[in-house]
Amino acid sequence: MQSSSSAFRFWFVLGIVILIAGFAGAYLIKTSAVASASAQYSLVGGQAYQSEESKQDADSVQRFGGAPAMIVAAYKRKLHNLFQGESLAYVLAIAAVILAGLCFRTALNAEKSD
Repeated sequence: MQSSSSAFRFWFVLGIVILIAGFAGAYLIKTSAVASASAQYSLVGGQAYQSEESKQDADSVQRFGGAPAMIVAAYKRKLHNLFQGESLAYVLAIAAVILAGLCFRTALNAEKSD
């Protein structure tokens, strides 16, 4: 009876810690992403342009690698954008909720087995 109660307490506290750490990390990442959003622009001739892959780069990828290289480059760009800035904050918050939910479910199972 005592070991089941301590298992419940462990998983429940771990779930709370994961939630707090995940949301705190997501908040810090989101606030720093808003501050560095202007770093994605470059000045050319007094005009501000968003820094992205140029048409010349895409043409050279297609010429040297063909269609498979274009597909790989597109997925690489999407994954790179997913794991930076505001998108990273949302991914971290969702992962924290899922992991904490698993910890809470394990805690409830430990309590039921008591």
